[in-house]
Amino acid sequence: MVDQTDSAPQIRDAVDWHTGIALRFDEGYTKSAAFMERLVVWRELIGRYARPGPRALDAGCGSGVLSFVAAQHMRSVLAFDASPEMIRIAREKQARSGGIENVSFREMRMENLQALESESFSLVMSSSVLEYLDDFWGAIDALSSLMAPDGALIFSVPNVQSLYRRLERMIFDMTGRPRYLAFVKFCFSHTEIAEGLKARGLTPVDVRYYAAAPLLSRPARAVGRAEYADNLIAYVCRKS
Repeated sequence: MVDQTDSAPQIRDAVDWHTGIALRFDEGYTKSAAFMERLVVWRELIGRYARPGPRALDAGCGSGVLSFVAAQHMRSVLAFDASPEMIRIAREKQARSGGIENVSFREMRMENLQALESESFSLVMSSSVLEYLDDFWGAIDALSSLMAPDGALIFSVPNVQSLYRRLERMIFDMTGRPRYLAFVKFCFSHTEIAEGLKARGLTPVDVRYYAAAPLLSRPARAVGRAEYADNLIAYVCRKS
């Protein structure tokens, strides 16, 4: 008798995890309030800081939702992700679009960014990716090295000051749920990120708290304290 557990897919890392939820992840942008808020925030940031004409890089593009947003503002977009299923979905959506031809999707890991070292991008972006990597600041260094001199880097990080996120971590420590937290390696405060960026010659020009926490974010935002409730922080940086 064959042991069925031997043939079950093994979730080794964040790439495997996101490959397994790729379709639900993509559908989240039309069904999940949290994902729809993410899209609103990132669409506004991309629209504000993308310079019409040059190239953009979407590092860890997932199913390509934000890549297509960038394509509305840029001459071309190079988008990559380590999950083959995410790239398959992105290419399928592109084929169905009938008109989005200025996005090129590539299966590639963040650890292989050196393959792009001879290239330059006026917009570099990475949404909800860097916290899963072994070397967060190494990835920031690599991404910023690909920025054009007058370019912008947009990225997000989990907000360690969020009371909801702290509760979520406590529940995970006791129950192993939500499962995605098994793969999250970094969580930061604004102060930690600001200091790390300064040390690398990067200046934040825009900071946004988002990803509302149930029950907490509305009152926290009302009194100007979103940092204690919202689950994510987005940064827009330029070279100092």
